[in-house]
Amino acid sequence: MSDRFQTCVAVILKEEGGYVDDPEDKGGATNFGITRATLARFRGRAIVSDDVRVLTENEARAIYRALYWDAIEGDLLPKGLDLFLFDAAVLSGVSRALHWLQTSLNVPSDGIIGPVTRQALQRADPQSLIVKLYDVRAAAFRATPGFERFGRGWMARLDRLSKVAWAEAATTKPISSPQTLKETVMDNSQPVYASRTIWANLIGVISFVLSITGHGGLDTAGLTDAVLQLVTAGSFVASTLFRVIATKSIAV
Repeated sequence: MSDRFQTCVAVILKEEGGYVDDPEDKGGATNFGITRATLARFRGRAIVSDDVRVLTENEARAIYRALYWDAIEGDLLPKGLDLFLFDAAVLSGVSRALHWLQTSLNVPSDGIIGPVTRQALQRADPQSLIVKLYDVRAAAFRATPGFERFGRGWMARLDRLSKVAWAEAATTKPISSPQTLKETVMDNSQPVYASRTIWANLIGVISFVLSITGHGGLDTAGLTDAVLQLVTAGSFVASTLFRVIATKSIAV
Protein backbone atom coordinates (compact mmCIF):
# COMPACT_ATOMS: atom_id res chain seq x y z
CA MET A 1 0.00 0.00 0.00
CA SER A 2 1.19 3.52 -0.79
CA ASP A 3 2.57 5.76 1.92
CA ARG A 4 -0.06 8.39 1.17
CA PHE A 5 -2.88 5.92 1.58
CA GLN A 6 -1.46 4.82 4.93
CA THR A 7 -1.19 8.43 6.04
CA CYS A 8 -4.68 9.39 4.88
CA VAL A 9 -6.47 6.29 6.14
CA ALA A 10 -4.91 6.82 9.57
CA VAL A 11 -6.56 10.26 9.66
CA ILE A 12 -9.91 8.80 8.59
CA LEU A 13 -9.77 6.01 11.17
CA LYS A 14 -9.00 8.52 13.92
CA GLU A 15 -12.00 10.61 12.87
CA GLU A 16 -14.36 7.63 12.61
CA GLY A 17 -13.56 5.94 15.91
CA GLY A 18 -14.79 2.52 16.97
CA TYR A 19 -18.08 0.65 17.13
CA VAL A 20 -21.28 2.73 17.23
CA ASP A 21 -24.92 1.75 16.83
CA ASP A 22 -26.94 4.95 17.09
CA PRO A 23 -30.66 4.29 16.44
CA GLU A 24 -30.99 7.77 14.94
CA ASP A 25 -28.18 7.14 12.45
CA LYS A 26 -29.64 5.75 9.23
CA GLY A 27 -26.36 3.96 8.57
CA GLY A 28 -27.01 1.65 11.49
CA ALA A 29 -24.18 -0.26 13.17
CA THR A 30 -20.79 1.21 12.27
CA ASN A 31 -17.21 0.28 13.15
CA PHE A 32 -14.13 2.23 12.07
CA GLY A 33 -16.60 4.20 9.94
CA ILE A 34 -17.64 1.05 8.04
CA THR A 35 -21.40 0.50 7.95
CA ARG A 36 -23.20 -2.82 7.72
CA ALA A 37 -24.13 -2.15 4.09
CA THR A 38 -20.54 -1.31 3.15
CA LEU A 39 -19.19 -4.42 4.87
CA ALA A 40 -21.75 -6.58 3.08
CA ARG A 41 -20.76 -5.05 -0.27
CA PHE A 42 -17.09 -5.69 0.38
CA ARG A 43 -17.62 -9.30 1.48
CA GLY A 44 -20.21 -9.99 -1.18
CA ARG A 45 -22.74 -11.52 1.18
CA ALA A 46 -25.31 -10.59 3.80
CA ILE A 47 -23.96 -9.80 7.25
CA VAL A 48 -25.39 -8.97 10.68
CA SER A 49 -24.58 -6.26 13.22
CA ASP A 50 -22.25 -8.58 15.13
CA ASP A 51 -20.09 -8.86 12.00
CA VAL A 52 -19.66 -5.11 12.11
CA ARG A 53 -18.89 -5.14 15.81
CA VAL A 54 -16.00 -7.62 15.43
CA LEU A 55 -14.62 -6.01 12.28
CA THR A 56 -10.82 -5.71 12.48
CA GLU A 57 -8.88 -2.56 11.68
CA ASN A 58 -6.92 -4.41 9.00
CA GLU A 59 -10.11 -5.31 7.15
CA ALA A 60 -11.40 -1.76 7.59
CA ARG A 61 -8.21 -0.48 5.95
CA ALA A 62 -8.66 -2.94 3.08
CA ILE A 63 -12.24 -1.72 2.61
CA TYR A 64 -11.17 1.90 2.56
CA ARG A 65 -8.50 1.10 0.00
CA ALA A 66 -10.72 -0.93 -2.34
CA LEU A 67 -14.02 0.95 -2.15
CA TYR A 68 -12.89 4.53 -1.61
CA TRP A 69 -9.21 5.33 -2.16
CA ASP A 70 -8.81 3.36 -5.39
CA ALA A 71 -12.21 4.56 -6.60
CA ILE A 72 -11.05 8.21 -6.46
CA GLU A 73 -7.58 7.28 -7.79
CA GLY A 74 -6.05 8.56 -4.59
CA ASP A 75 -2.52 7.55 -5.56
CA LEU A 76 -2.66 9.97 -8.52
CA LEU A 77 -4.06 12.97 -6.64
CA PRO A 78 -1.94 15.86 -5.35
CA LYS A 79 -0.98 15.78 -1.70
CA GLY A 80 -3.64 17.39 0.46
CA LEU A 81 -6.36 17.09 -2.15
CA ASP A 82 -6.07 13.29 -1.85
CA LEU A 83 -6.97 13.43 1.84
CA PHE A 84 -9.80 15.91 1.42
CA LEU A 85 -11.43 14.08 -1.49
CA PHE A 86 -10.93 10.73 0.29
CA ASP A 87 -12.81 12.10 3.31
CA ALA A 88 -15.57 13.42 1.03
CA ALA A 89 -15.94 9.97 -0.54
CA VAL A 90 -16.10 8.28 2.87
CA LEU A 91 -18.71 10.64 4.29
CA SER A 92 -20.80 11.38 1.20
CA GLY A 93 -20.09 8.57 -1.26
CA VAL A 94 -17.58 8.19 -4.08
CA SER A 95 -19.89 9.31 -6.88
CA ARG A 96 -20.93 12.50 -5.11
CA ALA A 97 -17.33 13.32 -4.19
CA LEU A 98 -16.22 12.93 -7.81
CA HIS A 99 -19.12 15.06 -9.07
CA TRP A 100 -18.03 17.79 -6.64
CA LEU A 101 -14.44 17.50 -7.82
CA GLN A 102 -15.43 17.81 -11.48
CA THR A 103 -17.69 20.77 -10.76
CA SER A 104 -14.79 22.46 -8.96
CA LEU A 105 -12.55 21.75 -11.94
CA ASN A 106 -15.17 23.14 -14.35
CA VAL A 107 -15.27 19.95 -16.42
CA PRO A 108 -18.28 17.77 -17.37
CA SER A 109 -19.59 16.11 -14.23
CA ASP A 110 -20.24 12.40 -14.72
CA GLY A 111 -18.78 11.00 -11.51
CA ILE A 112 -16.04 9.16 -13.40
CA ILE A 113 -12.36 10.11 -13.51
CA GLY A 114 -11.45 10.06 -17.20
CA PRO A 115 -8.86 11.78 -19.41
CA VAL A 116 -10.54 15.21 -19.24
CA THR A 117 -10.69 15.17 -15.44
CA ARG A 118 -7.10 13.95 -15.16
CA GLN A 119 -5.85 16.71 -17.46
CA ALA A 120 -7.77 19.33 -15.49
CA LEU A 121 -6.24 18.00 -12.27
CA GLN A 122 -2.75 18.38 -13.73
CA ARG A 123 -3.43 22.04 -14.46
CA ALA A 124 -5.22 22.86 -11.21
CA ASP A 125 -3.91 24.40 -8.03
CA PRO A 126 -4.62 21.92 -5.17
CA GLN A 127 -5.22 24.63 -2.60
CA SER A 128 -7.81 26.36 -4.76
CA LEU A 129 -9.60 23.04 -5.27
CA ILE A 130 -9.67 22.41 -1.53
CA VAL A 131 -11.28 25.82 -1.01
CA LYS A 132 -13.94 25.09 -3.64
CA LEU A 133 -14.60 21.60 -2.29
CA TYR A 134 -14.91 22.99 1.22
CA ASP A 135 -17.67 25.36 0.11
CA VAL A 136 -19.51 22.62 -1.77
CA ARG A 137 -19.26 20.11 1.07
CA ALA A 138 -20.34 22.64 3.69
CA ALA A 139 -23.41 23.56 1.64
CA ALA A 140 -24.25 19.87 1.15
CA PHE A 141 -24.01 19.22 4.89
CA ARG A 142 -26.36 22.10 5.68
CA ALA A 143 -28.92 20.70 3.23
CA THR A 144 -28.71 17.15 4.61
CA PRO A 145 -31.52 15.82 6.86
CA GLY A 146 -30.17 15.34 10.36
CA PHE A 147 -27.94 18.42 10.23
CA GLU A 148 -29.60 19.74 13.39
CA ARG A 149 -28.37 16.69 15.31
CA PHE A 150 -25.12 15.78 13.56
CA GLY A 151 -24.23 19.02 11.79
CA ARG A 152 -21.89 20.40 14.42
CA GLY A 153 -19.80 17.22 14.30
CA TRP A 154 -19.78 17.17 10.48
CA MET A 155 -18.65 20.78 10.26
CA ALA A 156 -16.00 20.35 12.94
CA ARG A 157 -14.55 17.40 11.03
CA LEU A 158 -14.70 19.38 7.79
CA ASP A 159 -12.78 22.22 9.43
CA ARG A 160 -10.13 19.93 10.90
CA LEU A 161 -9.43 18.05 7.70
CA SER A 162 -9.55 21.13 5.50
CA LYS A 163 -6.81 22.72 7.60
CA VAL A 164 -4.63 19.60 7.37
CA ALA A 165 -5.27 19.25 3.63
CA TRP A 166 -4.62 22.96 3.02
CA ALA A 167 -1.26 22.77 4.81
CA GLU A 168 -0.26 19.63 2.90
CA ALA A 169 -1.29 21.14 -0.43
CA ALA A 170 0.99 24.10 0.20
CA THR A 171 3.94 21.80 -0.54
CA THR A 172 2.41 20.63 -3.83
CA LYS A 173 2.94 22.42 -7.15
CA PRO A 174 0.58 21.92 -10.11
CA ILE A 175 2.13 20.10 -13.08
CA SER A 176 2.92 22.47 -15.96
CA SER A 177 1.55 21.76 -19.43
CA PRO A 178 1.28 23.66 -22.75
CA GLN A 179 -2.37 24.37 -22.00
CA THR A 180 -1.47 25.75 -18.57
CA LEU A 181 1.14 28.07 -20.11
CA LYS A 182 -1.36 29.22 -22.76
CA GLU A 183 -3.97 30.02 -20.14
CA THR A 184 -1.38 31.87 -18.06
CA VAL A 185 -0.30 34.02 -21.00
CA MET A 186 -3.92 34.80 -21.88
CA ASP A 187 -4.69 35.74 -18.29
CA ASN A 188 -1.56 37.89 -17.99
CA SER A 189 -2.33 39.74 -21.23
CA GLN A 190 -4.87 41.81 -19.32
CA PRO A 191 -4.29 44.13 -16.34
CA VAL A 192 -3.70 42.33 -13.04
CA TYR A 193 -6.72 43.96 -11.46
CA ALA A 194 -8.96 42.59 -14.26
CA SER A 195 -7.83 38.98 -13.87
CA ARG A 196 -10.72 36.65 -13.04
CA THR A 197 -8.25 34.07 -11.71
CA ILE A 198 -6.78 36.49 -9.18
CA TRP A 199 -10.17 37.74 -7.96
CA ALA A 200 -11.62 34.20 -7.83
CA ASN A 201 -8.67 32.93 -5.79
CA LEU A 202 -8.77 35.94 -3.45
CA ILE A 203 -12.50 35.64 -2.85
CA GLY A 204 -12.18 31.86 -2.48
CA VAL A 205 -9.57 32.27 0.26
CA ILE A 206 -11.75 34.86 2.04
CA SER A 207 -14.74 32.49 1.85
CA PHE A 208 -12.63 29.62 3.17
CA VAL A 209 -11.38 31.68 6.13
CA LEU A 210 -14.91 32.88 6.96
CA SER A 211 -16.24 29.31 6.78
CA ILE A 212 -13.68 27.77 9.12
CA THR A 213 -14.19 30.59 11.62
CA GLY A 214 -17.93 29.92 11.70
CA HIS A 215 -19.11 32.97 9.76
CA GLY A 216 -20.57 31.09 6.79
CA GLY A 217 -19.36 30.88 3.21
CA LEU A 218 -19.68 33.35 0.37
CA ASP A 219 -21.19 32.85 -3.05
CA THR A 220 -17.70 32.91 -4.56
CA ALA A 221 -18.78 32.65 -8.20
CA GLY A 222 -21.42 35.34 -7.92
CA LEU A 223 -19.20 37.68 -5.93
CA THR A 224 -16.33 37.20 -8.41
CA ASP A 225 -18.61 38.13 -11.30
CA ALA A 226 -19.88 41.19 -9.44
CA VAL A 227 -16.36 42.39 -8.59
CA LEU A 228 -15.21 41.92 -12.18
CA GLN A 229 -18.21 43.85 -13.48
CA LEU A 230 -17.38 46.72 -11.11
CA VAL A 231 -13.71 46.61 -12.08
CA THR A 232 -14.57 46.56 -15.78
CA ALA A 233 -17.00 49.46 -15.43
CA GLY A 234 -14.50 51.44 -13.37
CA SER A 235 -11.74 50.80 -15.89
CA PHE A 236 -14.00 51.94 -18.75
CA VAL A 237 -14.95 55.15 -16.97
CA ALA A 238 -11.35 55.87 -16.00
CA SER A 239 -9.96 55.19 -19.47
CA THR A 240 -12.66 57.38 -21.06
CA LEU A 241 -11.97 60.22 -18.64
CA PHE A 242 -8.20 60.02 -19.19
CA ARG A 243 -8.72 60.00 -22.96
CA VAL A 244 -10.87 63.14 -22.82
CA ILE A 245 -8.30 64.90 -20.66
CA ALA A 246 -5.47 63.85 -22.99
CA THR A 247 -7.41 65.05 -26.05
CA LYS A 248 -8.01 68.45 -24.49
CA SER A 249 -4.33 68.74 -23.56
CA ILE A 250 -3.27 68.00 -27.13
CA ALA A 251 -5.78 70.50 -28.50
CA VAL A 252 -4.34 73.21 -26.29
